[in-house]
Amino acid sequence: MTTQHPRHMYRETKRIKEVNGMPSQSVHSLITQTPEEGFALAVMLAQKGVTVTQPSEEVRKVLRPAYSTNPDSLINVSQVIAVHFQTVAAANNYWRQWTPYYQ
Repeated sequence: MTTQHPRHMYRETKRIKEVNGMPSQSVHSLITQTPEEGFALAVMLAQKGVTVTQPSEEVRKVLRPAYSTNPDSLINVSQVIAVHFQTVAAANNYWRQWTPYYQ
């Protein structure tokens, strides 16, 4: 039995053209060249989640002072980014060179 390489499973994601009617940066793939690029993608995915949850930029600006100084809110944000980074890392096979189990 062979194991399918994770890159084949996550090669393409749906292109996101709009978030609640607003133009959005597209996500074409979870595949990145480096862990640093993967982390940047994880941060971007977390930001998109906030935009989808609260589409009003004005409301987000009003709420930002309250959550940006709350330690619990900051820890929660870090957890969301960490979950996204786990997903991106798995999609990239943790940036390891893939070799088949059986040759």
